[in-house]
Amino acid sequence: MNKIIFVALLLVVCFSQSSSTTQPGGVLATQQSARVGYGCMQGYYWTNQACFPCQTVTNGYCQCNAYLGCTILICNPLALSVQGQCVAPPTGCVSFGLLTNNSAAVCYSCTTGYTLLGGICVPNNNCANIILWTGQCSACLQGFYYNYDLQLQVTSGQQQSTYYLSFDTFCQPCMTGCQSCTSQQTCSQCSTGYTWAPSSATTLTQYGSCVISACGTGQYVSTSSSGVTSCTTCFTNCNGCTSSSTCTSCVSGYYLTGTTTAPVCTSCSTTVANCSTCNIANNTTTCQTCQVGYFINTTANTCTQCSSNCSVCTNGNTCTTCMANYQLNSNACYACPTQCTTCTFLSGSQGTCTACNDLYYLTSSTSNGVTFQTCTICSSTTGWLRCQGPLENTTLTAAVPTQCANGYFLYTSGGITTCVAASSPNTCLTIGSTAPACSTCLVSTTSVVGTTCQACPSQCSSCTSGTTTCSASSCSTGYYFVAQTSTTSAQCVSCSFSGSNSQGSTSPTATAGCSTCTTSSSTNTSTGFVTVTITCTACAANYFLNINSNSCTACATTASACVSCINASGPTTPSTMTCNSCVAGYFLQNGDCFACQTNCAACYSTNSGSSCTSCVTGFFLLTSGGDVGCVSYASANCLQAGTSGCTQCAYGFQLVNGECIYCLSPVLGYVCRTNPTPTVTPVTPVTPVTPTPTPIGYNQGVQGALQTPAVAYQCVYGYYWTQQSCMPCGTASNGYCTCSALGGCTTIVCNSGYQLINNTCTAIPTGCSTYTLNTASTAWICTLCNTGYYLLANICVPNNNCTSYSATTGLCTACSSGYYLNYQVNTNLSYTTVAQYFLQIPSSCAVCGISNCSVCPSQYTCTTCSSGYYWQQSTAVTTISTANSAQAGQCELCVQNCSTCLSLTTCSACNAGYYFVNPNAGLTVTSSPLSPYCVACTTYDPNCTACSATACSTCASGYQLFATGSQVCVTLPFGCSTGTQTGTCQTCMTGYYPLSTTVCSACPNGCATCQLASGITTPTLTCLTCQDQYYLTATATTGVNNCTQCTMTQTSWIRCIGPLQQTTLTAPQPTQCQNGYYLITKTNAQNISITSCAAQPTTVTCLIVNPTQTTVNTSNCSSCISGQVYNSGTTCYNCAVQIPGCSSCNLGTTLTCATCSTGYFITSTNTCTACSTGCTACSATACTTCSSVGFFLNSSNTCSTCIAGCSSCTSSTSCTTCLDGYYSSSVTTGTTANTICLACQPNCATCVSPGQTCATCISGFVLTSTGGCLSLASANCMTTSASSGCTQCIYGYQLVGGVCTQCISPQSNYVCRLNQVTPNNGTNGTNTTNNTNNTNGTTPTVKSASLIGLALIILVI
Repeated sequence: MNKIIFVALLLVVCFSQSSSTTQPGGVLATQQSARVGYGCMQGYYWTNQACFPCQTVTNGYCQCNAYLGCTILICNPLALSVQGQCVAPPTGCVSFGLLTNNSAAVCYSCTTGYTLLGGICVPNNNCANIILWTGQCSACLQGFYYNYDLQLQVTSGQQQSTYYLSFDTFCQPCMTGCQSCTSQQTCSQCSTGYTWAPSSATTLTQYGSCVISACGTGQYVSTSSSGVTSCTTCFTNCNGCTSSSTCTSCVSGYYLTGTTTAPVCTSCSTTVANCSTCNIANNTTTCQTCQVGYFINTTANTCTQCSSNCSVCTNGNTCTTCMANYQLNSNACYACPTQCTTCTFLSGSQGTCTACNDLYYLTSSTSNGVTFQTCTICSSTTGWLRCQGPLENTTLTAAVPTQCANGYFLYTSGGITTCVAASSPNTCLTIGSTAPACSTCLVSTTSVVGTTCQACPSQCSSCTSGTTTCSASSCSTGYYFVAQTSTTSAQCVSCSFSGSNSQGSTSPTATAGCSTCTTSSSTNTSTGFVTVTITCTACAANYFLNINSNSCTACATTASACVSCINASGPTTPSTMTCNSCVAGYFLQNGDCFACQTNCAACYSTNSGSSCTSCVTGFFLLTSGGDVGCVSYASANCLQAGTSGCTQCAYGFQLVNGECIYCLSPVLGYVCRTNPTPTVTPVTPVTPVTPTPTPIGYNQGVQGALQTPAVAYQCVYGYYWTQQSCMPCGTASNGYCTCSALGGCTTIVCNSGYQLINNTCTAIPTGCSTYTLNTASTAWICTLCNTGYYLLANICVPNNNCTSYSATTGLCTACSSGYYLNYQVNTNLSYTTVAQYFLQIPSSCAVCGISNCSVCPSQYTCTTCSSGYYWQQSTAVTTISTANSAQAGQCELCVQNCSTCLSLTTCSACNAGYYFVNPNAGLTVTSSPLSPYCVACTTYDPNCTACSATACSTCASGYQLFATGSQVCVTLPFGCSTGTQTGTCQTCMTGYYPLSTTVCSACPNGCATCQLASGITTPTLTCLTCQDQYYLTATATTGVNNCTQCTMTQTSWIRCIGPLQQTTLTAPQPTQCQNGYYLITKTNAQNISITSCAAQPTTVTCLIVNPTQTTVNTSNCSSCISGQVYNSGTTCYNCAVQIPGCSSCNLGTTLTCATCSTGYFITSTNTCTACSTGCTACSATACTTCSSVGFFLNSSNTCSTCIAGCSSCTSSTSCTTCLDGYYSSSVTTGTTANTICLACQPNCATCVSPGQTCATCISGFVLTSTGGCLSLASANCMTTSASSGCTQCIYGYQLVGGVCTQCISPQSNYVCRLNQVTPNNGTNGTNTTNNTNNTNGTTPTVKSASLIGLALIILVI
């Protein structure tokens, strides 16, 4: 046997690390309503060191515990999970799910303005009642009438997948002011505030009209010179009048003076200062109530100001209600220090924090000799995001981080925790004992080498630990492993290498064709070369295995798609080889390979070509009319498919014999199914519940809505299950938190229409459906728009009847049907101060001047009429001009029930429900042929909805078609889907079951599934499974199973299980209790374990209750709400509330303090007394440490204050360091020079002497080029840099030199992001406004700005 021998040589594998490796990110950086130790953004997970991303999904997000993993898929509110993807809900749908048999997606309830028909939300279109079994309108809303002359049709050009949104109704508006009418010229009842006014004219359109008879408050009925009535506003501050010169009453805060012919409304505050309401009697004005912050002195008839910051008071010294952000203390109003969650007042006005908001920690300060607690932001230390200090954790001596900012790892070494910056580029998932050395890598095909992660060679999937050398069992297919020798490293070598001379050639020859092989090797001890013997076991496509040489020989065939071949002349003679198998998508015929039909993955030869047996991804095999082909899921309206066609249809369609067909047709009076009820298979998202911070909010959040399938327990969004009750997570504005601990927030889920941005649920801009940050992180952009908007420069601009925009100028280039491009429309804009200026770009499309025209190149020319209309040229005018253009011709309505015609007498197609008759067929046409016409299908049968000229083809819903007999359409029994002409039911509808040959019945109440009971004379359905919140019971006399609601057994139960579902039970037991109850398991006197619902104990701060062992339904606390201490009785104590200033307690016969908070000292009675003002550490006799800001320790061992604006000092006359917003200045008093602090200009954080020029700005402001501070809103800025101005712009703006400027300016022919930001596979150029084709919503790619773009920017600025 011939063998291939070569000498394996050492291969040096090099690779370069990518510069785009993922940095730690995704931290929940926004302040939470309750403090948390750490938090990651939605779609990220916590590694105990940093946040890293899970897998990205559309219309939802993943929860995971591994990099780019997806343990749990969570879809956005209203979205439906199908095959591991989140499907967005259709228009008008508020409860989205699947039918019980999973055959189609349906809605269970609709939003206002839509009607549920067969599980589909259809627009009402001014209809008050739509018949559920025909889909047709039976009554119109008030102000509309039923117009029998309208043609019921579907708008032409409507997308097939959303056909149900374009049904017309017969409802037309009444005349203005009419509530009920039978035509537009008549009115049987005018609306409130209108009255009927008959007309003296005799023409049809002038019988009369509804005129205004009454106006709203502050208005009166006026009549113009032409007799038109309208509502006119009374004069200023008058609340009731009958004309412009009368007034009967004034608005609140004013009183009536003057004369009857010249009345005047005078302000109460004019007579009595700061008076809000008053009256006048005997020419004397008396104040009744004062403005906010004032109280009334009835004796003096004056309004006197309350004390500072008070909004309601009884006198100048007694306040009852404070202004916002102030608290009432000793009848006066004082403010807590900033960022306090809770605080108390030490003496007078000084507030001290007892707990801080998220992102802050407790520190101690001293002012005027009083030591108090304030809150310091954690991020003041580089890299920190969340932290805790010694005042919150007495085991600490200094503040430590609990979570780091993006780009940092949380790192603990030698008992010290800090934040370590990630390397750039970062390849670490976690760091080890020597920061920032990697401990584990992001990607499994990399290995920790030294301190970084390096990629393994491409020939293998893993490396030997600590190296980039392939491990023995990791070689890829087509490679074999060569172990390490004294002269070579271990490596994976391709099976296709062959040929080497005895001296060990360093250039082995590559022989193509071998895909897998086996090897044996030997080592030359003198040279160190390794001789490897390769035996090929399989060949690549277009090769065959030579059995004599165990090598691969190319097939000598012209079939380029050949996989393998055979040799008719023998194994060593390749001249007569023929193909015997082909690649996927080809079939074998006469030794050659031929392509299958489009989208086939496999097929076989037929007389007429080929026939598919399987399809490529995204297509399924469909057999129709004897033809077999591959059909795309989208074009077939399929969600899922099998070997016999569709198995699950998209929303709006029904499954019939493997095909998805329309479910609604009001034209035919057809609705495919009855409306599914939410108790069958609802997928209804729960409105987020915001837990209240008071104890009454605990043990709430039970999900009361029925779930499908039934569940043991369920909490509403924003709550979690403790195994006993539903307890609140933290709160999130415009969204909710998921958690596993009280008040926690593992992830934030935003409400529909909001997106998580900087850890805050932020409203998505108008018209935008996919919202993201551009790659350069300089601006927020859209990559996909909603219907009615066009993506231009990554901004969603209203279409305004435009179908295409220029990507370079922003101007409209083509209009929609019924409109033409009017170049005279003014495109100049005046919105320079409006943030959403891009929503105000005017349209360049004007409506066609000829009614019912679909294509018009100008106002008075029409090239194509709308469907159902034809062009009628006028013969009265020969010269067409603007003045007479309306007389040149018009689009006339076709003959009744005709859908396509060339003239009034040439109908060529009928509306649905009619068939076409040509009376001239088979006759010799005369000079005056008879006109074709349309005949209603109801001539065959009153319930026939579709037909041909010879027979009925379709009956209305509830009727079945039969070819013979006196009746063509025969009604079916209730619940029956197919039957016989005599009324016998053959099959029941979905959700119904046969009771007899003529009766189909739904399952009993509470049943999810059922069947006909056996052994009972009277046909009866017996339940198999129950709906959510029901359990299975049996009737003793018949054995028929029913479902009983859990709350009917015990009112405290909401979900339960019975002995028929769990055989170990002897009686039903709850699995979840109502709000206000705990699920507990106890042992009764007979030593039997019983689960029951225990009422919330007197101590409403229980987290978990501890059941007693003998008495059922009594309980006490076994664990308390976070931050409280549990007593051996039934009470949970809060140390800081029970003993002010105490940080930890001892529990014995009484509650005593163990340690005091900073700024307090412990007394002999184990209580806490506050240090003097400004003191952070003290004893009963002296202060030892003063606050680091604004105080210094004097010789009397007390704390004195520094001068105003000073941060640190050593005396009361001179400052060492000034506070932010101040600058230092030297002054000389006599011979003494002191440093004082003077204020910068407003909004400066730091400034340059003499204070007129800012160096940095306070939060919320950005530094301008002139040294001032401008608010972010005014600068259209989202984030800033202290040195370079804006770093990130709001949506609709671009960043140019630290300034945010408008991105679109059609009046200047300018679009900012040309050659700058482009969505992948999307468009910024001229295209149609079908937004699903504009972009696939992927992350935008940032390109370098061109010189043209730069020139345009300079021009606009």
